[in-house]
Amino acid sequence: MNWKFCHLCGGELESIGSFAGKCTKCGQRIFKSQVTASDAAILNTKNQLLLVVRAKEPSKGKLDFPGGFVDHDESLEQAVLRELHEELDIIPSDIESMEYLGSGIDHYPWDHDVTFVTAATFEIRLHLHHPLHSGDDAASYRWMNLQDINPDDLLSRAQAARVAELIKKYL
Repeated sequence: MNWKFCHLCGGELESIGSFAGKCTKCGQRIFKSQVTASDAAILNTKNQLLLVVRAKEPSKGKLDFPGGFVDHDESLEQAVLRELHEELDIIPSDIESMEYLGSGIDHYPWDHDVTFVTAATFEIRLHLHHPLHSGDDAASYRWMNLQDINPDDLLSRAQAARVAELIKKYL
């Protein structure tokens, strides 16, 4: 853990392993926890995967599943629905089916630190009534054949693992 000061009183932190610190002034234990994200593996009738191109750092230009961080008052499902609306203008009535696919842990570079992220992925099929529009963190989007996706072009190892699962399931 590389935090140096307590967020409650400003006292110095002494390290307790790589995931926690204890304030030398007030005694508060501070844990560096994982953050939670929720994303979508959206497939069309040809089993092509919908990927977005990241518009912002970190990893600007990388391919990414649409999705993002879970807000403090959201479930995983609520978060992915919110993110799909923000990034692609997808609304709940556009979704034909949604089922939990899996989760994974990744390192996410954030300013001068690395955050551990647990990402839950939902497999989604759409029944669109309107064209998609990229926005928010998505510069653009593209449909890709599963076998043509290079894992190195994806944002995370967890997403590469989900793509491998989809290849086994559908090809």
